[in-house]
Amino acid sequence: MHGMSDLDWLPTLANLVGEEDRIPQDRPIDGVDQSHFLVGTQSKSNREYIVTYVGDNVFSVKWRSMKVHFLTAEGSFSPVFQHTFAQVFDIWNDPGETRELWAAEGYAHLWVMKPVMSILTDLAVSMKKYPNISPGQDFDGYDE
Repeated sequence: MHGMSDLDWLPTLANLVGEEDRIPQDRPIDGVDQSHFLVGTQSKSNREYIVTYVGDNVFSVKWRSMKVHFLTAEGSFSPVFQHTFAQVFDIWNDPGETRELWAAEGYAHLWVMKPVMSILTDLAVSMKKYPNISPGQDFDGYDE
């Protein structure tokens, strides 16, 4: 099981109620259908990663059982910390994120940066081609 993002609700609910035709086809949709996962006919989610943004900044990437923090904050109104090296946690074995792996074990988990950076690179390419739609913007589609 890899998880579910709030982005998944649109395609999931649309598919659950038989309204998948109402999912926009004129733009990329970040969500994935998780209906089979939610109703229990599938044991693993359809999502392998979740990217957490605060504003335009990538705070973290959760990939499979690993989570990489680029920026952190203790609370909603706390300062944001940018670390010299990203923090890496195994959230399957440490869901409270109390044991940062690079500090605890050296760089044995450096390998996780390859899939994480690939995710972020693919996302940056997609966002350049399909920029986010601004709130209230009259969207006329993307130029192809």
